[in-house]
Amino acid sequence: MKRFSKIIYSSIVMLFMFAQNMSAQQIAQHSQYMYNYFYVNPGVAGTGDYSPLMFTFRDQWAGFPGAPQTYTLSAHTPINDKMGVGVMMYSDKMEAMSYTGAQLAYAYRIAPTEDSKISFGLSGHFTQAVLKADDLMNLTDPDDPSLIGTQTTFVPDVSFGVYYSIGSSFAGISANNLIQGDLEWGDGDSVGVVNKLVRNYYILAGQKFKIGEKLEFEGSLLLKSIIDAPFQIDANFKATFNELFWGGFSYRHTDAVVIMIGVMKKQFRIGYSYDVTLSDLRHASSGTSEIFMSINFRPFKGGGASASME
Repeated sequence: MKRFSKIIYSSIVMLFMFAQNMSAQQIAQHSQYMYNYFYVNPGVAGTGDYSPLMFTFRDQWAGFPGAPQTYTLSAHTPINDKMGVGVMMYSDKMEAMSYTGAQLAYAYRIAPTEDSKISFGLSGHFTQAVLKADDLMNLTDPDDPSLIGTQTTFVPDVSFGVYYSIGSSFAGISANNLIQGDLEWGDGDSVGVVNKLVRNYYILAGQKFKIGEKLEFEGSLLLKSIIDAPFQIDANFKATFNELFWGGFSYRHTDAVVIMIGVMKKQFRIGYSYDVTLSDLRHASSGTSEIFMSINFRPFKGGGASASME
């Protein structure tokens, strides 16, 4: 009886997850975005004194059949004192649906004062969405001729962001999927279902500070607003010791508590996080794991790139 109840519960949650993906293409979620704010704001492209190349794998709601898995590869670099560029590729898969995309970003910086910068970023991204309708026979009407076999749709869109830094403080605002392009599903002769990419808004603010020579802290907030979805707040805190180890935690309102650890050696970094789910999905999954690996190169401006940061 307990097994039957769990199957029923899992089916209900899967239906909810499917409905969320059909009604709104949401930007892939990352728990460790504070190690690469380019994930949430194209204005960050090229604002650092190095060029990061970063790979992230996220296994969401482990133990839940068909739960999302996300792969992301990103890089960005300054190309001179005023401009930066960036690229991001991702694959987000869940049960019968998957999204694969690429984003190209350009940012232009101005310096109102000697220790402050404002960066304006614009990115174009292209998303390929795939729906395996045959896997949804128990969630949709099997007699619906518009949902047959494997269907693919391709849609472009744009994002915009502003990123501001002064000293050890920073803030930003960004909006994704500004055009809200159409995702059209049909049998090839007619369109059966039309969904849209949905706008995502982010407001970011944070502060870094040191205690002595070996201990550095960073606190930040990320406010997220997605049309037709609950407003969400992330509160983050991390500490780095001797530029070698770090640890931290995040609280994602109504969703999860995140624990993070990592290690760095010169230009190399690796980090791991675990999300303790707070929502009702905790009854059907054992949490979410995420790992990232990155290399910080010297900027590409002025004669090529080098992995040495000494």
